[in-house]
Parts: sequence; structure tokens; C-alpha cells
Amino acid sequence: MKSLKVILAGLLVLAPIFLTGLLVAKGFEAVAGVVKPLRALLPHWIPNEEALSLLVLLMLCFLVGLALRTGLGKWIQQTLESNLLRRIPGYT
Repeated sequence: MKSLKVILAGLLVLAPIFLTGLLVAKGFEAVAGVVKPLRALLPHWIPNEEALSLLVLLMLCFLVGLALRTGLGKWIQQTLESNLLRRIPGYT
């Protein structure tokens, strides 16, 4: 019984890390598909599509973080948490 608790504890730690990695990888692929056609328009000294995709993802994360600091962003975050995320078991 104790080993089952240890396995579940490990799962609770590793599952969010795995899901975050999966989400980033899927986002990376989606952004790469958008960036690839734009690559031909950019100067040659700009790195390949993968590096450009990473830069776009980082900029997107930065802009979302900035938006969440505004009053409207805080309201949207609180609304999502109270109406959607709190229904997920273990979120709170």
C-alpha cells in the first residue's frame, strides 16, 4: 500500500511537467508552421525556423504575462479560475 502512495506522489509531480512539455512542443510546432513562410522574407542572418519559433513563443508568453497584469487581465484570470479551473480535481 505504501508503494502505491509513492507511485501516486511521483505521478502527481511528473504529470504536470510532462503535460507542460507536451503543450510547449505542440505550440512550438504550430508557431513553426506560421513562421516558415515568413522566413523567406527575413534577412539571412536571422536563425532558422526553430529559433525564430522559440523567439515568437517567448514573446507570446511575455505579452500574455503583461496582459495578466492589467485590470481586465486579472478579471479574466479570476473568472477562468472560478468557473473552469476549480472544477479540475486537485487544482485547488
